Amino acid sequence: MRPQHPTTVGFGFRSAGVGLVLLASLSLTSDPTTALERSAVQRPARADQPLPPGNYAVTKVSLADPVGDTLGTTTPQVDLTRLAASIVGPNVVIDLGFSSPISPPGSGASNAIDGFIDLDTDQNAATGRLPWADALTGQSTTGMGNEYYLDLLTYDAGDGAVDLVEEDGESVVGRVAVSFGQRSLQATVPIALIEDDGSINVAAAIGTLQELPTDVAPNNGSVSSVAPLPGFTIGGGRFAVEISWRDFEGDTGEAKEVVGSRDSAVVYFFNPDNWEVLIKALDGCEINDRWWIFLSASTNVEYTVKVTDKVHGTVKTYFNPLGNVPRSIVDTEAFATCP
Repeated sequence: MRPQHPTTVGFGFRSAGVGLVLLASLSLTSDPTTALERSAVQRPARADQPLPPGNYAVTKVSLADPVGDTLGTTTPQVDLTRLAASIVGPNVVIDLGFSSPISPPGSGASNAIDGFIDLDTDQNAATGRLPWADALTGQSTTGMGNEYYLDLLTYDAGDGAVDLVEEDGESVVGRVAVSFGQRSLQATVPIALIEDDGSINVAAAIGTLQELPTDVAPNNGSVSSVAPLPGFTIGGGRFAVEISWRDFEGDTGEAKEVVGSRDSAVVYFFNPDNWEVLIKALDGCEINDRWWIFLSASTNVEYTVKVTDKVHGTVKTYFNPLGNVPRSIVDTEAFATCP
């Protein structure tokens, strides 16, 4: 069952013995025995509450959510600025960005987040259940019908994961890895767990332990996961990187990733045992309102590095000519696309 805690929920549903009661505002005391057991929040099946007519946008891969469009009254107001979803190998990778620093659930910090990530795996609003983003705001904005959702309050630092809950029977079908950056969250959902091809629609309702939600994304519609851009990603999945090379014989090719982390990647050109380039993206938004790119190479062949901000579509290119021994690049002005 979902852990209990005091919270304020705006426009949510709860069981009242008979049918559903729409709550204009539900404020709970600090006594955990009176806290809302949100796994008991009743969200009707789409068969019982069909999607109202409307224009529900479906944005591919990544969407920027407006800064400052929070819904609540408590402090802090967790403010979503980005929602992205893409198919990466056997997983759907979901990225959330925030306008200010966040902390993981259970950290005890005032900015510890809570919430849900809605997953419409068959991309059919007539099936599944009312998404959390709709239920908690009392508005039909997503154009989705949930088959699954991620429950962020179930995050455990021990395994670094949250519950993946199937709507049919409200059953936990597995744990999904979630990593936290200063102002970002990334969830890696195994496609096998959701019994799908990876093409899904996603929405999110995020808040704090005191108030949920403080923001939803998108404000209208959903984000659809599609196959990723060529290459690999850095900076918590925000930046797509493509590296092409040309050697002294005129042969050409594309770099391949050897190892990667949340922010960085190491690639090779010719042999996986011969690493050529290290590249990383760092969030410098709080320092100089920029995303930074760092690049270091141990090769003298020609190469071109193309870095694309998937949120804004901005591209930055770095070039090393054939025969040149490159210096390390520390580009602290790389992307003026914060947050």
